[in-house]
Amino acid sequence: VYMQLALDIGPDKVKQAAVDMGIPSRVMRGYPAEALGGFTSGITPLEAANAYATIADGGYRNTPTAIAKVVFPKSEEYPNGKTFDLGHPKRAKTFLNGVTGEVTKILAQNVTSGTGTRAQIQCPAAGKTGTTDNFRDAWFSGFTPRLATSVWVGYPDRQVEMRSQFFGASVAGGTFPAQIWGAYMKVATAGKPCGQWRKITEPVTAAPFKGRFARSGGSGEGDETGTTPEATTPTGGNGVDGGEATTKPRATTTKPAAGTGTGGTGGTGNGGTGDDNVGGGALPPPAHERSPDG
Repeated sequence: VYMQLALDIGPDKVKQAAVDMGIPSRVMRGYPAEALGGFTSGITPLEAANAYATIADGGYRNTPTAIAKVVFPKSEEYPNGKTFDLGHPKRAKTFLNGVTGEVTKILAQNVTSGTGTRAQIQCPAAGKTGTTDNFRDAWFSGFTPRLATSVWVGYPDRQVEMRSQFFGASVAGGTFPAQIWGAYMKVATAGKPCGQWRKITEPVTAAPFKGRFARSGGSGEGDETGTTPEATTPTGGNGVDGGEATTKPRATTTKPAAGTGTGGTGGTGNGGTGDDNVGGGALPPPAHERSPDG
């Protein structure tokens, strides 16, 4: 499905959507194989968290601030009543909130009844699991209305197939990563208003469009706009079980907007939304392989 979508809209548009979310441009080159995870380099949990924060923030991409450590004089324990002004992040509007709102609905269902149920917390939550080939890396990236976090589980110095570490079962994104995400976010959101998903004020309308490649057989060439399709006879293939002559439907064209990703803990990365934009976390080596999770 993802590969076909990437081919239909064009790999260059997939890359641009990722960049608009906050994924560095160095990660993707606009090749079709990238829809399956064929990157020359991967992303860090901080970068993944920032991308998901763009969805949570209604299409606003914020530049994250990484906090490596906090040092106080006389070994004072944080927070000890102290606060720090980190300033305001650079902020850019990159998606209509009608687009991010639809993505939020899908990812919220994944936490409610999909592969991310172990990430459920006391607040509204949305997220995506990710597992690389042979269970070498496992991810869960997600967000609440106020905070985005990405969890990666794996071996930082080498690739190890984690086929039995989850109580005898394989480590996938819906196992340890989702559990860690949920445990962390319960504490991070405790005693604070959960907030609500942003209202959609920029609605979008879905419409069929003419892709560049055929889905089954054929040359992949569509009818030119404004031409009259010629009659054809069903052959029993492509879902047609005999019948009378039909005509190909006239294709309409629309400019789709899309973008999703996977994220990642050996460390966690946090991306704030709106005024809460603060990022932080250890940055383990990136994953390079595709994510087959549903």
